[in-house]
Amino acid sequence: MSNLASNSTNVANQSAFYLNTKNTWLLPDGVVDLLSTEAVKQETLRYQLTRILISHGYEFISPPMIEYTESLLGYASEDVKLQTFKIIDQLTGLLSNLLPNAPQLDAQSDALGQIFFGIALGYLKLRLAEVFDKAVTEANKAALEQFYQRDFMQKTQSTALEKLPTSISQL
Repeated sequence: MSNLASNSTNVANQSAFYLNTKNTWLLPDGVVDLLSTEAVKQETLRYQLTRILISHGYEFISPPMIEYTESLLGYASEDVKLQTFKIIDQLTGLLSNLLPNAPQLDAQSDALGQIFFGIALGYLKLRLAEVFDKAVTEANKAALEQFYQRDFMQKTQSTALEKLPTSISQL
């Protein structure tokens, strides 16, 4: 084989490799990098949830950030599948179809489930704003704004976090 033919074959193989490699780095729909302002909002929500969980005796673990439903639940029983919380790709529309049927957020409740739900709605608003705007009921949007006014939420807003504590007792 001539050098020219060999080089052409190598270039074609490299091009195919790069095209295939490029496709392996695509992110799932709705997963994006956040810039500073949005990253601070996300970290604030994570911090709030972590403080609440620790105050109730929970300990840290480090699970995968995302899982494909098929790999996570492929052989699971129907009971486990029904009990698993899923955030579905926004392009499928499944999440959009479920949100209008979500329970009403009680913004003033101290029940752990309501606090988690408020933080989850806040996270959804931050990460999937189009889905949040289209699918969350107006009552839950209004309740989320009330939830943001709660004392523990105000203490962890980005403006409050700019005044970094000098000791743990100031948290």
